[in-house]
Amino acid sequence: MDNAVPGQVPGKRSRKKVIIISAAVIGLCLVLMLCGVVFLGGNIMVALERDNVEQAVHQFMLAMARKNTNAAYTLFSERARGKLPLSAVQEMAVGDNYVLFNRYDRLKVLSLNVGPAFNSNPALPRGIVARAAGSTWYTDGSVGSFQAVLERVAGEWRLAGIHVTVPPEKFGKQ
Repeated sequence: MDNAVPGQVPGKRSRKKVIIISAAVIGLCLVLMLCGVVFLGGNIMVALERDNVEQAVHQFMLAMARKNTNAAYTLFSERARGKLPLSAVQEMAVGDNYVLFNRYDRLKVLSLNVGPAFNSNPALPRGIVARAAGSTWYTDGSVGSFQAVLERVAGEWRLAGIHVTVPPEKFGKQ
């Protein structure tokens, strides 16, 4: 009672199935591993850069709190300084605008995305770019927020743009 088909070597069909299934499993493992490397690589980059990005934004806020607009201006990338005149930064340190920096104490980055940016527009950030958002705390008890875009220039984070907001009550605390 041999079930073998004439002309077929016993076990050949099952060996072919094993090879196909093994190749599929190996292929799936490689795809999952590649996805893991991409995902973990991005998360590792964010974890490694969080303190550096936070420090760059903190230095800007400190300089503005001290009304040292020249120091604050140097924290912007050369590309950003090409479209942002020093006078615009100086205007942020006078009048009602100064409330954004008056009594600044500290900040915390709560959201950070770091990755490559490719733009054909030379005015926009390029290369490795960070988009950060977080909270700012002031010695008068106020809590505000910020959003910043930074670009890596010669290994250092430089501002490409920043937006700081404070609650309306802070305007009365000056």
